[in-house]
Amino acid sequence: MNKSNTKKYILNHFKKLNLRKNDNLIIHSDITSFGVYNSNLPKYILDLLIKIVGPHGTIALPLYNTELDKSKVFNPLKDYGKKENSILSKFFFKNYKPYRTHSILHSHLVKGSLVKKFREKNNYHSFGKNSDFEIFHNNNFKLLLLGCDAKQGCTYLHHIEDEFNVNYRYEKILDIKIIENKKKKLRKLKYNVRKKNVLLNFNKIFFLKKVKKITINANLKFGKSYLVNLKEFDKVCRKIINKRPNILLK
Repeated sequence: MNKSNTKKYILNHFKKLNLRKNDNLIIHSDITSFGVYNSNLPKYILDLLIKIVGPHGTIALPLYNTELDKSKVFNPLKDYGKKENSILSKFFFKNYKPYRTHSILHSHLVKGSLVKKFREKNNYHSFGKNSDFEIFHNNNFKLLLLGCDAKQGCTYLHHIEDEFNVNYRYEKILDIKIIENKKKKLRKLKYNVRKKNVLLNFNKIFFLKKVKKITINANLKFGKSYLVNLKEFDKVCRKIINKRPNILLK
């Protein structure tokens, strides 16, 4: 597929998902689902997303570090979890100069009109009050699962888990060495760790009728993409989890 046809394919996919000007998007991805073997595919996707949302919209992509080596000093300007992050996230980090949020284990790369809101929240924790996920919720972000499903990319459900204080997690304090303003500092990080032998399957809740009702989906060559407003998603999921506390378990 040549450059022109590839861009048309991507743009048509975004149109089917009803992506709009001024949208705020948190994007998890598996771009192999496009079935396009082109080294420029990440650039085409990101350029089109930035163009669609425009100067008053915002895009955010995860750059997580849950497998961070606690014995080493973490440098947020350079380090990232190479194995756990998507091709699109890594390409965005290396080529677009996005703002990286403060969260150590669950940071996000942000570009657009709402960067200032993330800069103002000097929060190193992953979830809960003043976290990236609270900002996503309060600023009308939409969750775009681009070529992946909830099991692969719906980290927002961990934020809901955290606020529900689910009984299959326990609090752990992590000591993490980090470089800030060119100086080494020690940060104590509170994190709710999953108990041993507990497995999760976020597709169980994501594909319930109540969630499907508020979700747009579009086919790709090797999968699907999904778009849902986070406030609506949050409201529906909280009601479900309140009645079925173990719905997220495999």
